[in-house]
Amino acid sequence: MYTTKDKHEEKKENTVTMVYKKAQYNIENLQNECTKFLYQRRLNNKLNRNEFTDTEEMYNYLKNCIREAAKEALGEKEDNKGRKTIFWDAEIEKERQNKKRLFLK
Repeated sequence: MYTTKDKHEEKKENTVTMVYKKAQYNIENLQNECTKFLYQRRLNNKLNRNEFTDTEEMYNYLKNCIREAAKEALGEKEDNKGRKTIFWDAEIEKERQNKKRLFLK
């Protein structure tokens, strides 16, 4: 699974905390020949630089090329954290709380 990290800063009382959002790519789409071909073409088009000053620069360049090509060709999965299931209602929540209470006894 390929992931990217989008950084943004949260400021709290004179401190800065870095928060990372991980993006997951739809790698299942690589089963489709057309999508696989599109990904390969996008990656080949991005990998056109051939001179680097050090290995760190080369690594970052390759990493960014792979991430950009994956994002363009495969797309990103939607993040479902923090969302409740549609069929979840008060009755189910009550049963869940009761089960949890009995388990913790």
